[in-house]
Amino acid sequence: MTDAQNCGACGFTCLDEACVDGACEASLEFSALGGVVNRLIVEGDTVYVSQIATSPAGTLRTVPVDFGSTTVPGLDHPIVNHVGSFATGTVGEKRVYFAGQVWPGQEASRFLYACDTSSCATVDLSASISTQVNGMATAEGDLYFIAAGSDNRLLRLAIDPVTGVPGGPLTTLAGAYANGLVGTVGVHEVRHEGGRIHWNTWDTDGAEGCIFAYDVDELPLAGPASCDTPLFDSTGFVVAPGGTIFAQNAGGVVSKIVDGTLTTFATGVTWPRAVDDEDFYAGDDQTGATIRVFDQRSGRERPSAIGAPAPFQFIDASHPRYLFAAAGSKLYRFRKPGR
Repeated sequence: MTDAQNCGACGFTCLDEACVDGACEASLEFSALGGVVNRLIVEGDTVYVSQIATSPAGTLRTVPVDFGSTTVPGLDHPIVNHVGSFATGTVGEKRVYFAGQVWPGQEASRFLYACDTSSCATVDLSASISTQVNGMATAEGDLYFIAAGSDNRLLRLAIDPVTGVPGGPLTTLAGAYANGLVGTVGVHEVRHEGGRIHWNTWDTDGAEGCIFAYDVDELPLAGPASCDTPLFDSTGFVVAPGGTIFAQNAGGVVSKIVDGTLTTFATGVTWPRAVDDEDFYAGDDQTGATIRVFDQRSGRERPSAIGAPAPFQFIDASHPRYLFAAAGSKLYRFRKPGR
């Protein structure tokens, strides 16, 4: 239970970190960011972190993936989004993209941010959309996102190949819930994988959540969008390399979706979620302060209870060796199980 070279299971090494009660401790935690971490995303050797601040400005910061306990954040960019949080972020060829998010009663934030490690460019969409952006993905040199609210449109904006900044005219690709669903209360995420754009609707009172999936070259649609996979309550999903979807399907249940076929994959897990080429990561639905790890193919849970003193807000599993997580005002880096 305390052997760092066989922590929780034979051969599961914690490298230089301690093994406590069968689980590896965080390889490092960093608390010099100064505020509650609200969103993180990893691109190459850089972790992009957003922080909640007082209205009307948040902050975007960067730290290296090999950060130390005394690391000073690099980029320190104010974000005008009324509550200082992000709806979503995704990696493009030259920059990382974020969108402002607001809470009920706040004025809608209609700004996109295209950031690298030294600066951010701001794209003002106030003349084109009436509400905030929900969900975002990049594919083949374009930015795809949902304009939430009464219009609920899937939109596309070209990314300049030289500057990496989105611009030009917006193209409407689909009505976000044009399949006639009733009771839907939001479009939560947009994902791209294997040449396909995925987005989801969700509700809280019936079996009317849905994941939509279209090849990039099928867009824009000539007619209404068709539901690819009906779900009870699709409040969030991730797409693994190869196209397998892992989606929240009612409280504590995650379903695995392959070619439209849905099976129960894990129970007792919830937000946050992440995926890499081998594993699925999700928060424990009891305390939120534990990340559980499951082998994608077998569904077997790996013996690696990754924990923190506070509930996790966001995790990113895109790095080949490390899992990055945010809990409260701290950024954590964990060695991935078996990596």
